[in-house]
Amino acid sequence: MKRTFTTLLLLVCICMGAAAQANWIKKYENMKGVQRVFVSESMAKMASGFMESVIPDSKSDKDATNNIVKNLKGVLILTATTAESKKSLQEDCEKIKKGKEYELLLESSDDGEHTKIFVRPSKEKKTKGESHFQEMLLFSMEGNNTALIQILGDFTDKDIQALTKN
Repeated sequence: MKRTFTTLLLLVCICMGAAAQANWIKKYENMKGVQRVFVSESMAKMASGFMESVIPDSKSDKDATNNIVKNLKGVLILTATTAESKKSLQEDCEKIKKGKEYELLLESSDDGEHTKIFVRPSKEKKTKGESHFQEMLLFSMEGNNTALIQILGDFTDKDIQALTKN
């Protein structure tokens, strides 16, 4: 009985933690002063097919893009248009930086332009020798422009390297 109670308590805590993690971004769904664009998995795949037929790339570029797109779950783009929404996005960025759920991949500051890229590692490692992640966040702050791009899916470090090598 004690073991069952402990297991249930642990599951409740995990579920509450997962809900709390998702809530920070959900607050922007209907926030005044935030422009929101969501690109679904299906739309991304359709766009990939269109881009492939219009843009002549090398086979390796197309393979890298296809690897990303086939594992893409969605892309969310948030653009803050008011002082209040900008401040909220910037505060959330700092909370993420101080937290343990995301890993900071890149932080750059140059002439008033600030960029931070975070990844959230995947719980399941599928391939030996590769890092897997399930989410990438790109925060960009430049002058009056503050934006967040969230990319959801199952990506490896090799997928990203292939896209950025050219």
